[in-house]
Amino acid sequence: MIDDDSRAQLIAYREEQAKSTALEAEFLLNNDMLRGSMNRIYYSMFYML
Repeated sequence: MIDDDSRAQLIAYREEQAKSTALEAEFLLNNDMLRGSMNRIYYSMFYML
């Protein structure tokens, strides 16, 4: 089992990954790179699971 502190750290890490990846998606979308943007959106959602 994972202790509460480790769980909180993992959640914070995954949340940061998701936010960073969402920013990448936004950048790609703003530069008409739709396929890459869709990929980053997918992984952003994945990291939040």
